Amino acid sequence: DTGAPVTMLDLSFGSELGQPTGSNRVISIFGTNYTLRFRSPSLYLGDTRLQTAPWVVAWDLERVSAALSQFNGSSHRLAGVLGMDCLQHYCLQLDFEGWAVRFLDSNRLHSEELGAAYRLSTDRQGCPIVDGEIANVGGFPAIDTGCIDKSKTKIVGLDFLSRYVVTLNFPKHIMYLKPTPAQPNKGAAANRRPVGLADGSDNLSAIVAADRAIPAAVAELDR
Repeated sequence: DTGAPVTMLDLSFGSELGQPTGSNRVISIFGTNYTLRFRSPSLYLGDTRLQTAPWVVAWDLERVSAALSQFNGSSHRLAGVLGMDCLQHYCLQLDFEGWAVRFLDSNRLHSEELGAAYRLSTDRQGCPIVDGEIANVGGFPAIDTGCIDKSKTKIVGLDFLSRYVVTLNFPKHIMYLKPTPAQPNKGAAANRRPVGLADGSDNLSAIVAADRAIPAAVAELDR
């Protein structure tokens, strides 16, 4: 979830996470709650260990799972949510028509095949924003793969992203949008205002909070 600055695990894993190291405030569609912070366990995709922050938060994801089920009909309970502390290290491709998420080599992309390019930057919480303008969205919108609220302005959520094959090359700070066959030469890819790409010179730092994301929470360290 690119709208979540940190990785969250379901509370059912609490007994396996050891002693909590602190607490966090979690802001979501369910209001503001406080939950516990733990040292990050080893998380794997197949045989590959994922890079994460040194800590994760444990939160009851039952309501998030129920809300997600209403959106896509899934009957699965979420075990966790990968936040930007993890995703920022990878190049991801979201293929909504193919129902696939691909982890790609950020240095070996055929960028000419990936569609329109947008430079990414971030705001102070760790999640991506477009460093420029997207047609019908405006300038500097947040990229939130968990947001399904069409009324939200300045947020590029699932309703918009699902019209494209989306490649998020976080190490190089670039997003590519390639229209699906149902959206040829329409939308952002055809009407964007070009932005200059800076050969990876931008710094990835943080995001706009998406308070209506599914599954979405913004975890903030208590000070």
